[in-house]
Amino acid sequence: MNENTRVAELHRLARQDYAKGQQERAAVPNLLPSYAAGVHAPEPSDLDVAIRVGQQLLDSDQILSLREALRLLLRALDAEPVDEEEAARRFVARHFPEVTAFLADERGARP
Repeated sequence: MNENTRVAELHRLARQDYAKGQQERAAVPNLLPSYAAGVHAPEPSDLDVAIRVGQQLLDSDQILSLREALRLLLRALDAEPVDEEEAARRFVARHFPEVTAFLADERGARP
């Protein structure tokens, strides 16, 4: 695959990822989850999980548990201390999964 074809494919995948994200955001109502029959609550976000873990561990005297809860919260807020390269990799992986998969295929990193 020549460089121009590769770049064009990356742009196409980025546009596809963006459009998919826009559709997903438009489809999610800003209402509390309904527990009516047949309606499933949405998957909790990383931040929701980190907050719950932190709340449960507030009364804990176990330092390691508290450190882990803080680490989860920092990761959910995207504030975990990482080097610049890892931060960029996580950003691309989170916002452009199709591009990430494409690049992993090119590197032979996907099974």
